[in-house]
Amino acid sequence: RTDSGGWRISGTKRYISNVENATHGLVLVDATYGRRSGPTVFLVPLTSACVTKAGHYGKLGTDSVGAWRLVFDCEVSDGCRLGPIGAGLAVLLGALRYERMAVSCAMLAGARHALSLSVEFLRQRESQGGRLYELSTLSHRAAEAWVDLQASAALLEQLVDRDEQGVASDADYAAVKFHAATTAQRVTDTALQFLGGRGVDRRPG
Repeated sequence: RTDSGGWRISGTKRYISNVENATHGLVLVDATYGRRSGPTVFLVPLTSACVTKAGHYGKLGTDSVGAWRLVFDCEVSDGCRLGPIGAGLAVLLGALRYERMAVSCAMLAGARHALSLSVEFLRQRESQGGRLYELSTLSHRAAEAWVDLQASAALLEQLVDRDEQGVASDADYAAVKFHAATTAQRVTDTALQFLGGRGVDRRPG
C-alpha cells in the first residue's frame, strides 16, 4: 500500500478476454503481502499508460473473443478496491451471477436468430416439387428446436424472478447457464444442418 493511501499493483495477467473492447479490468491481487488471507479485487482502468498490452494469444479453435496478456505497474486509489480486503473471490462470485444470466441471454438470442434464418431458408428453398419446410421431418425438427428455446427462456425468466426476490442460489445460476448453453448448441447445430453449406459461408446470400 502506498503512503497516500492508494495501492501499487504490479504483475501480469494472461488469457484475458475482450481487452480490445473493455475500458476497465477486474484484477485479483495479494493485498496482504503474503499473509494468510484471500485475494482482493480492484477495478483498474485499462486505458492507463501503466497497463501494457504485452501480447495477443492466437487460438487453435474459434477466435471470436481475443485473449491477451496484460502487464500492470500502476498506482490506483483505494476507491478502485471492490469489497473488503481479502474478500475478492466472494466479490467476483457475486458478479458471476449476473454474468451467467447475461451470457445465457446472449446464447439463447443467438440460437433464436440462427433458427429464424434457417426456417426462413426452408420456407423459400424448393426441392422435389415443393418447399423444404413442407417436409414433416424438417418442420418437426424446427418445431422441436423452438420448443427447446422456449423452455430454456422460461427457466431464465424464472431465475430473474428468483434473483429479484433474493432467493436464487449459486446452483440456480449455474444450472440455467448450463441449460442455455446446451440448448443453444443443439438449436444452432440444427439450424446449420438446415442451411447446409450456407450456414458456414461468410459470403452474403
